[in-house]
Amino acid sequence: MSETESIRARAPQRFVPTLTEVVIPDAPATAVATPAVSRETLEEIVNAAVQRVEADLSDRLPEALSVLLHEQALAVGEQMRREIRRSVQQAVVSAMSDAMTREKKS
Repeated sequence: MSETESIRARAPQRFVPTLTEVVIPDAPATAVATPAVSRETLEEIVNAAVQRVEADLSDRLPEALSVLLHEQALAVGEQMRREIRRSVQQAVVSAMSDAMTREKKS
């Protein structure tokens, strides 16, 4: 078989990887220029932002907390049910064992 025939005989690859993007190694980040703002102006901006966030938190926090507490209560309730079931099962097994022991003695 000639070289050309062997190339034709092989099944072509279904997926051929191709280079679609040139990746340049991390270049040093250019510094972002910050505008010169006085300390008092910056403090006013921060206070205004905090007041907006606090107002939003006052509205949303009670609802978020109630959902979180409800989920925790459900999880704890389920865990307690499993523990109670395990305790009851142990008590029943122990009581049955005691009853069988007394029955054998009589």
